[in-house]
Amino acid sequence: MSSRLFTDVKRFMDYIQKRSYALQFINTIILIAICFYFGYKNHILETKIDNLEKSISKKVDHRYFNMTRSLEDIHNVRIDTLNGSKRP
Repeated sequence: MSSRLFTDVKRFMDYIQKRSYALQFINTIILIAICFYFGYKNHILETKIDNLEKSISKKVDHRYFNMTRSLEDIHNVRIDTLNGSKRP
């Protein structure tokens, strides 16, 4: 009787383990897919931020262009608006 009980318990544990391995495999695949998805979204967001930074720096340079030209003419200096330095 004890060997029959042991066999049934062993068979049940094998069934649970196989089912558990399948669930772990499915969870791993889902986790990998989510990581790739968020990596892709992060890459797109970084690209948009880089483009935004470039356009902002260009707008700032052009916004102060007339004032810079006037100061250059008045004080006889060269002002580098991109790096923020002045040269005599």
